[in-house]
Amino acid sequence: MLFRSRAQVRSVDCCEVRHNEEIVFYPSYVAPDSTGERWTMHIQGCIYNLNLPWLRHPIMGAIRRALRIDAEFTETFASRLKPFLVGVEENRQIVVRVGQELVDAGKTSAAGLFNGAITLSKETLESITGEAVRPGLWVPCQAVLDPSDNRQFDGASIVVDRQGLSVISDVDDTVKHSNVSNRRDLFQNTFARVFSPVDGMAEIYRDLAARGAVFHYVSGSPWQLYRPLREFWETYQFPVGSFHLKRFRLRDSARKLKKSPQMQHKRTSIDPILAAFPDRKFVLIGDTGEQDPEIYASVLRDFPQQILGVYLRALHGETADWPRFQQGFADLPADKWHLYPHHEELRSRVLDCVEKYDGFRSQVVLPEPPPLSMPDT
Repeated sequence: MLFRSRAQVRSVDCCEVRHNEEIVFYPSYVAPDSTGERWTMHIQGCIYNLNLPWLRHPIMGAIRRALRIDAEFTETFASRLKPFLVGVEENRQIVVRVGQELVDAGKTSAAGLFNGAITLSKETLESITGEAVRPGLWVPCQAVLDPSDNRQFDGASIVVDRQGLSVISDVDDTVKHSNVSNRRDLFQNTFARVFSPVDGMAEIYRDLAARGAVFHYVSGSPWQLYRPLREFWETYQFPVGSFHLKRFRLRDSARKLKKSPQMQHKRTSIDPILAAFPDRKFVLIGDTGEQDPEIYASVLRDFPQQILGVYLRALHGETADWPRFQQGFADLPADKWHLYPHHEELRSRVLDCVEKYDGFRSQVVLPEPPPLSMPDT
């Protein structure tokens, strides 16, 4: 959905958001055209009701008792579960200000989500940020509210150059312990316990960021968990990039939830990123817990020139000669995909891969490393 200029905004010139509703922007990215003179800024977010319907209070209590959530985790449980129980707002008009531009982001979906893109000149981008365009720069945006509403909802998108290195990373059991294979433990880790990082991953990602890498986190975690995930990122100093989480609604049938279409969600998120940066090289990092091997194999198969390597954390002692991997990667170069049991092996393999890539572009000056966190919003 492309944004339209102010002249094209007909029905409203501000967001349709009530006093008991909130807009949350999710970090996205800014991509250049082939000349570097025009840049497309992607914007995404959600609108939802802050109030929990009274009928859903007993639901929260019943879930807490059924899962035997300890009293010490009750506050954490309530804060993480609440976004799943509040009402999302469909068909609401979203208007966003980027610099001096007032643009129409269209209407929210049935899940309360909105997304779009606006194309800006290099000069406009520099006037908004107050500095020269460079990788890792955050470009701010703001929801346009009714003049009587004094609240402020801010977002930002990260500038990604046409060439360079990007990391597409999973979240659960790749950088954060979740134990996805055990549904009860997964629920406890997601809703009751303090998020725990996988050993060594924050340091490896910071090393990659220091080499100019930009990150895109594509995960099966639902958008409702963005805020606690953001806190986790800041606590353990993971480099922040664009986030691409999964659409989720309580009204979806149990059958749909059981299917958990990771392939569809992740390919729908990954493919546009690769298309937006045809000259960049990508490293894909995930784990063997769900469908990452099959998803990443399909990406490697479809975009062989852009993918430097696929790295999968072996959660259950798997090795490359297991039938699942031999079949999934059968027609792909053996040196393009790797299973790693421990973060030290990942470090040696992925940094060696990146250094070889840097060797091919020794005449290219590395950009400043992207920041570890977004501006406060």
